[in-house]
Amino acid sequence: MTDQNVPFDSAQGAEGTAQGAGGAAIGAGGAAQGPTDFTKAEAGPKRLRRSRTDKWMGGVAGGIADYFGVDSTWVRVAFVASIILPGPQVLLYLLLWLIIPQD
Repeated sequence: MTDQNVPFDSAQGAEGTAQGAGGAAIGAGGAAQGPTDFTKAEAGPKRLRRSRTDKWMGGVAGGIADYFGVDSTWVRVAFVASIILPGPQVLLYLLLWLIIPQD
């Protein structure tokens, strides 16, 4: 007997469970059973927002880190390292602070 809630695995053969449209599992009877976790489907598009919890100044580094899925320490280190290069890094940070909405 196969589990009706697991996606189709080619190693299981034709008797396994295939996934239909919308991620619903289709068992041997052909009836669609809805998935139990809708968090990814309901999340919508990823948005860049300043962090309220992971911030030192304005939350820009925390928001950028959250958006790209990295640790905020690395974003801060990259910003501080970029200060030694010529360019408008501080002005860019202040501009992002004003433009990016708060979480």
